Amino acid sequence: VDRRSLKGKIEYAYRLYKFLKKHKYDIVHINSGAFFFTFSCALICKLFDVKIVVHSHNTPNILKFKRIIIKLLNPFVSTNPAL
Repeated sequence: VDRRSLKGKIEYAYRLYKFLKKHKYDIVHINSGAFFFTFSCALICKLFDVKIVVHSHNTPNILKFKRIIIKLLNPFVSTNPAL
């Protein structure tokens, strides 16, 4: 799946949806990088009541855009700035 195109992103999200529906995970680890990937994983996990852990490097030095993304994800994740 080419995750750079819109079609690829939609296909990737659909595959993730089908995978989580089939396998019934309790928790999912997301190694944050791309906004769409992180956000779509968080939303899909929320649909199945799956807890998530998001790992992101360099959070103390984030840009304004990344701060907005974190605010969007806050309803779905817990953050610990001390880590």
